[in-house]
Amino acid sequence: SVTASAMEETDTPHAMASTVFANLSSWIGDNRLHLALLAETLSFATIGWLFLNFCRIRSTIRRRLFPLQLLQLGLADLCLGIGATCQDLCEFGHGHIAEEFLPLVHVIYCTGRTVAVLTEAHIALALFLSALDWRNPLCIAKWLRLSLRLLWIAGLLFALLENDEHPLLLTAERTCSMRGKDFMAIGLLGVTCGVTLLIYICFALVVLWGSRMPQAALFRTVLYPANFLLSYGLLGYAYWT
Repeated sequence: SVTASAMEETDTPHAMASTVFANLSSWIGDNRLHLALLAETLSFATIGWLFLNFCRIRSTIRRRLFPLQLLQLGLADLCLGIGATCQDLCEFGHGHIAEEFLPLVHVIYCTGRTVAVLTEAHIALALFLSALDWRNPLCIAKWLRLSLRLLWIAGLLFALLENDEHPLLLTAERTCSMRGKDFMAIGLLGVTCGVTLLIYICFALVVLWGSRMPQAALFRTVLYPANFLLSYGLLGYAYWT
């Protein structure tokens, strides 16, 4: 009886944890649409805050590369948020979006996601190049400005190809379903994450070698993979499952 009582006391915390987890999972399942819309609303509020601060700075500063990169990142996240909101309405709202609009919604979503991750890599590359001593820095800045605009073309082409290979389909239950695992998106996220992290590591090494802002460089290098895992890492997992 002593052994049974001890086992019962040992199992009680596990049983309580299982019950709490089951109740939480059930609550999330019942409120998926509201939680998704809340997350998108917070995202839109953050993008609006970014745009507001961009308009407040002086015009001479707005024309610089880094503010333009942040503006493009905000626009890409806006496209991503619009596409994600429409998909959430279809997935969790049981067909609030007509089937004929699904390809357009998917292209907007994929374009925003692709441009966002490419812009993050572009920011890392510009930061690394700025740490080097160039004889003609204006030429490098001009090339970076031009390539920043071309990311929209690359993002749109990738989104059209991805929509052709892995389109969104409307199921009999009036929910969205992607045809097969989206290996294109998984590959894009994995490659951009690896390349961007490598650029940040090179940037940290250059800064440490020159003894300029070593703590800030290391902080950026460590912060990027953590931010990626909490954002696009979850997207990659969703594409895989």
